[in-house]
Amino acid sequence: TVVNHAIDTYIARRASEASDIDPRLEAVVERMFARCFKSKDYAQIIGIAIETRRLDVLEQALVSGDTQSLLSYVQHECVDLIRSISVQEQVQELLFKVHMQFDTPDYEAVCLCLSKLNHPKKTAEILEMLVKDQNEDKILSAYQIAFDLDANATQEFTKAVVAEFEAASAAGDGASTPATQIASILRGDETLKLHLEFLFRNNKTDMNILNRTCKLLDSRQSLAHNATTFSNAFMHAGTTVDTFLRNNLEWLARASSWSKFSATAALGVIHRGQVKHGFHLLQPYLPVDNTSASPFSEGGAFFALGLIHACHGTEKVVTYLQDALVSYQGQNAEILQHGACLGLGAAGMGSGNEDIATAMMNVLFTDSAVSGEAA
Repeated sequence: TVVNHAIDTYIARRASEASDIDPRLEAVVERMFARCFKSKDYAQIIGIAIETRRLDVLEQALVSGDTQSLLSYVQHECVDLIRSISVQEQVQELLFKVHMQFDTPDYEAVCLCLSKLNHPKKTAEILEMLVKDQNEDKILSAYQIAFDLDANATQEFTKAVVAEFEAASAAGDGASTPATQIASILRGDETLKLHLEFLFRNNKTDMNILNRTCKLLDSRQSLAHNATTFSNAFMHAGTTVDTFLRNNLEWLARASSWSKFSATAALGVIHRGQVKHGFHLLQPYLPVDNTSASPFSEGGAFFALGLIHACHGTEKVVTYLQDALVSYQGQNAEILQHGACLGLGAAGMGSGNEDIATAMMNVLFTDSAVSGEAA
């Protein structure tokens, strides 16, 4: 229809940030908004307001209806569909502004907005305020916020929140308090522990499937060996159950070249989250004294180390893998660098660490197909 065409044209002009928009187009859109407000069709108003970048109309819609449910609708159903990052940020800032107009804001939703806006200091201040009141409900809310941030925010953001939070509270003095527990949750310690326990308790893997597959397929073929390795890794992902590998060491020894790389890397999938024991678990496969004896197995071990610490890379792990990128030279260096790049990428995911990015770029510029692919 003519009205639909007028609205589409208005959206296109607003998206291009044109200054000379025909007043007649604006009049059509304003009449449409007025009709929707009259019928209380707030979802449609929100959708068109976001598309036309009319944040004034969006704010009016949020405060005119059931504000809490509309805020949730925009946050969970609309924001991720906005293509422009700058518009996303403007909408998040508006959501934060509207949330804070309540006498008792929904701090869980507020901190989600702040994580999208990358404001770790304000997030830490809210957590510190909730803990300081010594109110059980507020402390529980702070715990939930910490779990949500660990699940949804980047490493860079959560580490910044922990630093700000520990500076503002007594979370760094070692005593077991709500503040120290929140810092532990933000670092991922509690979540990883719960995930490991849950996956281990609820492991329903049928080992007969793997054993029959192992016997029926010719393990001398790398494709068949890889298929069985990946099946085992995905079936036991995060459970710490590596029984199949321990019971089939002879079969495992038949792996060669990249099959050996995959078989070792599979340990990282199985033991994902075992951050306290990562080095101990992979010690038999990691190089000793910067001397490579089995490059494919050792490269896979680097990758496995990164997978164990995926999204929770400690300084020790990141430094170790960075050193591995430059410590090995010679014929097999690119295989080790391939594994180290993959491991470093997994461990440093979302950390915003420029040193990791620089190390990757240095490998990329060596023009090696094997290590460059991983970088």
